[in-house]
Amino acid sequence: MPWLPDVCLRDKRACRRLSETVAQWSRRWLSRGWQAIGPLGQASGEADDNGWSVLRTGGRTTIEGAPRAVLRLALAMLGEDDRTSLSPRDHKFLRRLAGQALDDLVAAVDDLLPGGDSSATTWIGKPWSLPIGPAAEPLLQVSIATSDLSLLARQAYPRNAVGPLDSRSSAVADMLVPISVHLGMATMDVAQFDALEPGDVIVLDRSVTAPATLLVAGRQTPLPCTVSQQDATLVLHLAETV
Repeated sequence: MPWLPDVCLRDKRACRRLSETVAQWSRRWLSRGWQAIGPLGQASGEADDNGWSVLRTGGRTTIEGAPRAVLRLALAMLGEDDRTSLSPRDHKFLRRLAGQALDDLVAAVDDLLPGGDSSATTWIGKPWSLPIGPAAEPLLQVSIATSDLSLLARQAYPRNAVGPLDSRSSAVADMLVPISVHLGMATMDVAQFDALEPGDVIVLDRSVTAPATLLVAGRQTPLPCTVSQQDATLVLHLAETV
């Protein structure tokens, strides 16, 4: 499941596209617009004692409503104020009218969620809900799964463009490395080594005229060199590669 820290999911950017979808839906259906109130919140998982109920369930979206939310939505669609005196016929008409808008909202949110319908009915963890209503009065809330919110949040945090990488030589140009010279080798047993005294001579497997080998950070390079003395200092002269 795509994952992001909760701090990213609670950021207003994470639900920006969801809020825009709600705003577009409101402009299509309501003469007195409703809006996403926010912030996006995670469901507590406890029973709701305030009378909220599920109004619509889409492939990946659930819409819940407060008491009288359906009637108030329908009246808002007609540009009417809330009223309590309604006939059974009025109730039936208003519920049918609001139902069309709710069906459109759940479909719009389902279409917004990336990834097709691969995560349909797969709710891992607690859902996240966005309150909707007139002004600051939440009457509806749209709930989506954590996995779907993570996908929306990832789209809200664009990746910075990365330019071409430097060449390897440019990347390590300022790095300091130890340089040494390999003059030659010799072998002897431990007894011979223990018997060495000042003035003894060790014969190496290298001719006096043969170039030495330059080592960088302990690794042999293909660069041959010769050792000479300049004043009181030993110096290296790079030789032509054979």
